[in-house]
Amino acid sequence: MATIKNEVSVEVLSDSVNYMVLSTPGRQFPGMVVQGDSLARLYRCAAEVCRRAKGSEDQELIDEAGILCEELRDRLAFYEKVLKSHGIKLPYSSPTAREVAP
Repeated sequence: MATIKNEVSVEVLSDSVNYMVLSTPGRQFPGMVVQGDSLARLYRCAAEVCRRAKGSEDQELIDEAGILCEELRDRLAFYEKVLKSHGIKLPYSSPTAREVAP
């Protein structure tokens, strides 16, 4: 991944420390910023839910937990890749998206 830095104007709808909401160009609806350490924590929780769901007989639960875990894992892996490409240290030591698999 090439190191790309792009400046765009965003509208800050809420600048609350852990609940920042931004309106970005080209998007119909605003998005929410999730800090990297919070994203890693959410992924760890989802991976545990997925692991435990696999022990159940509820196939819908297993499937939905798997989707949740995969979505968060992909986002965390992308976050880690972008930080690495910019020479930025991760805000957590582990687990990384590659280390935790449900």
